[in-house]
Amino acid sequence: MERLKKVQIFYNKDKKGITDVISHIKNILVKNDVDVILEEEIKTPDIAIAVGGDGTLLKTAYNIGKRNIPIMGINMGSLGFLTEIPVPEIDFAMEKLFAGKYKIEERAILEMDCAGKTDYALNDHVISQTTDMRMVSLDVFVDGEFLTNVFADGLIVSTSTGSTAYSLACGGPILIPDVKCVILTPISPHSLSMRPIVISDDKTIKIKSLNDAMVVSDGQRKISIKSGTEVNIKSAAFSFNLIRIGKRNFYEIIRDKLGWGRGNKR
Repeated sequence: MERLKKVQIFYNKDKKGITDVISHIKNILVKNDVDVILEEEIKTPDIAIAVGGDGTLLKTAYNIGKRNIPIMGINMGSLGFLTEIPVPEIDFAMEKLFAGKYKIEERAILEMDCAGKTDYALNDHVISQTTDMRMVSLDVFVDGEFLTNVFADGLIVSTSTGSTAYSLACGGPILIPDVKCVILTPISPHSLSMRPIVISDDKTIKIKSLNDAMVVSDGQRKISIKSGTEVNIKSAAFSFNLIRIGKRNFYEIIRDKLGWGRGNKR
């Protein structure tokens, strides 16, 4: 494995203590003769490090993920399903990084096209109500076949990675990140029979909004759409490369973040 030469750091400036953490990471990199980029403009580093919460990593993925640049997440947030490494383990993680003792997980990306615009999401695209707080009516098609009409506050279309994000909060299933599928999760549906559905990732999903609505990608980028607009979502031609140091697997992360088994430890 080639030696790291250039690393770009993206970080959440609002996090308490972020200055000290960034300084510590930078010092480690410089001592190992690595060029450090702290500017937010898009560069072409060997890898990127996202310091903050999952939102910071999602923003980083949007900025440079399409270039197949691996990204490592350091968690200064709360849940942190994507940002694997807590601050106290930075030295351990950097040691593994320089030794090449890490793996890269390929995570699926969803491509969304509507109103002449294209966006990508590592977690999800959400079609929801506008600020008037009215429910939306959405006709949903899978590979051209009509599936159902969703009358709800909105509809979440998520990857397996995104199953532990907004979809989970709305009653969607937890999926292992390497499961190749797409989850459709209604948000507060009017009908009690409406439930999340999982489909294979080789399908194209078309959602026709029957009233004005909004499309939000990874909780960060918004597109307002008019009634009758079609939103097309499919798996992107590229994937997101997430660096995993391997100290914790997905099952341990789930147990820790969701508090499973705390009252029934073996």
